[in-house]
Formats: sequence, C-alpha cells, structure tokens
Amino acid sequence: MKQSKPGKPERKPIPKRTTPLGEDISDTTLQRKRAQLVTLPFQPQTENARGKLLVDLAGLYWRRGEYSPSVDVWQQLLKMAEAGGDPEFLAKVHSTLSATYAHSGDSTTAITHAKRALVYDPHSMEAMFALGLAYDHAGDYPNAIRWWQRLLLSHPELQHVYDSLGSIYARQGDYGEAERFLQKALAMDPTEDTTLNELGNLYVTLGRYQEAQDLFKKAMRLDPKRASASNNLGNCYLRMGRIEDARRAYEQRVQMRPEDALWANIGLGIIYRSFPSEKALAKSKAYFEQALDIYAGQQARLLTGRLIEHEVRRALTLTGLDDREGWALWSALMNNPDIHHVGPGPWDDWLFCLRLLARGHKPPAHIQEIIELVEQRHTRDQSDSDNTTAPE
Repeated sequence: MKQSKPGKPERKPIPKRTTPLGEDISDTTLQRKRAQLVTLPFQPQTENARGKLLVDLAGLYWRRGEYSPSVDVWQQLLKMAEAGGDPEFLAKVHSTLSATYAHSGDSTTAITHAKRALVYDPHSMEAMFALGLAYDHAGDYPNAIRWWQRLLLSHPELQHVYDSLGSIYARQGDYGEAERFLQKALAMDPTEDTTLNELGNLYVTLGRYQEAQDLFKKAMRLDPKRASASNNLGNCYLRMGRIEDARRAYEQRVQMRPEDALWANIGLGIIYRSFPSEKALAKSKAYFEQALDIYAGQQARLLTGRLIEHEVRRALTLTGLDDREGWALWSALMNNPDIHHVGPGPWDDWLFCLRLLARGHKPPAHIQEIIELVEQRHTRDQSDSDNTTAPE
C-alpha cells in the first residue's frame, strides 16, 4: 500500500472557538454576554430582558461544552419560573436543567428534574425526551427506550427521537432495530446530518463500507461546512485499510475545524505511527499532542454512570504518547464498577484502534496489557447486557 512521506511535525495554534455551524462561542462573546447581564438593573420592567439574557448565556455555556456554569444559569431561571408559577414554563426549565445535568455527567439529578417537569406538564415533549436522555446517560437503556417510545406514541412526527432510538439500539448491539429506526428517521428527513452520520457509523460497524461512504459523502455534499462526515469518512477508510484515503479525510477534517478536531488528530497519530521511520513517529507524536491540546480546552465531562467517549479518547491519546498516565487511566476506566455497558460497537472501534497501534512502528508502552483490559471489559459488559433490569 502506498504511504505518504511524513513531513516535519508541527503544532498548530488553536483558533477562536466556534460551533460546527460557525457560531461564535469565544471568550470575548462570553464576557460580553455576562457584562450585559451584570449591567442590567434589577427592576420589574427588565425581568423579561433578564430572562432572555439568562437563556442566551446558558445556551452559550452549553455550546462551549461548559455544563456546570450552564446549570448555574438555569438554576437562576428556575427561581424566576417558580416565582412566576407558570406550570408550562416550569416544565420547560426543569426539562432543560435535566438535559444539562445529563451532559455534565450527573444523570441522577437529571432524572429528578425530568420527573419534576412531568409533574408540571405530564404531556410535555421536552420532559419525556429529557427523561429518556437522562436514563441513556445513566446507562439505563431499557428505561430510555421506554420513554422515547412512549413519546413517539403521542408525537410520531419527532424525527430526532427515531434517531436517538437508533443510536441506543446500536450501542446495545441490536443492529436490526438500530437500522430500522435510523432508516425511519432518514425517510422523515433525508438531509438530516445527524441521521446520515449515525446510519453511516452503523454501516461501518456492520462492515457495509460502501453504504457508509455513500451516506458520509451525501452529508458532505449537503453541508460542506459540517466536519463530522469528513471525520467519519476517515474512520470508515481506516477500517477498510485505505490508509491514504483515511489520512486525506482526517486532514480535511483538521483543516475545516482545527479547534475541535480531536478524533482526526488521534486518527492521524495512529496512521503516522504505522510508518517505519523516526520522522513519522515524531509527526505521530505531534498529532497526539495536538489532540491533547484540544482535549484540555474542551472542559471534559465527569465520568459518572458510563464510559464517556472523551475519556476513552484521552486514554487512547496518552497511550499513543507512551505516557504511563495512559496506562493508569485505561486501568482505572476498565476497572471502574460504575461504568455501564456501552455496547459492542464502541468496544470494537476502540479495540481496532489499539490493535493498529500495537502493530505499528515502536508500539506504545503497555499496549498489550491495555488491549487485554479492554477485551476483558468487553466480555464482561456483554455478559451484563444479558441481565438488564426491567424498565420502571
């Protein structure tokens, strides 16, 4: 297989932060929004303006991945909602708090807020979805599925719920149900980026690479500015052994949005580590270090309830750097009794990447022990999945 010649490793600066849609979420924007809130006087006639500013500020923290301060802002909104006494508004605030707590890693509190939202509005779409999301983040897949399917009974038009169900079935290894729900979601909106990528990733897991490529390329044609499809296409090529195509796709991903190209940098680090030269090894290390820089700026979520993707990626990154901390982190993750079943797809992906590293030029320290740990955890989680509890 033709391999590219590695060049001089370089560390690229991380530019100002934006969302995948190009929204400015920089520190400057955050400071301006906070200043507007501080200078707004506490008067009855400014209450609506204050509420709008708080919603904007909470959303900005959310888009930055800073869920703890977003929770703090929503708690202020909750006090305003309780003072107003509007049940519908209270349900919406509790629902949003639930989703924010779920993403912060506190699934127990997320479940509590979602249930409170349903007390105020038993038919709230936001509350039912939030409760399913909270159970999903808690690793309680049966209850997540129960609430999302219940939501579809009254609101069968909600495309994102079909997508969420497809994702959760895929993580459980029920690929038939996963494909059925994702195909339904795609039929409802053939241009939805999330669904195209979810279904494409499912096909990569199933080894249906041509179908996966078609979906990723369609997503890229529909919106060239969205970086996820380029990243997923690189993953697909890597699984196929098309190393040069994977490298080009990952490099395209890095060029599109270098500030959050975490997995693309890790993928490039893995690829260059497979080249038999010291220059390639140096370039691999530079890509891994760039991934660490990105990770450090992402306000990583807490590890509670289940294995969170960012933590695994960090472990993989540190492993690639021959850092003993990588081995220690992998060991802690794999032996954490609070981590729930994450499904065969993710385990297979991580094992694939670890085995690539193991076969590369100068394999990372402890790589074989790490692979054995992941294989043991994979087997244990498969066994645990056969003994899931009935939903509430």
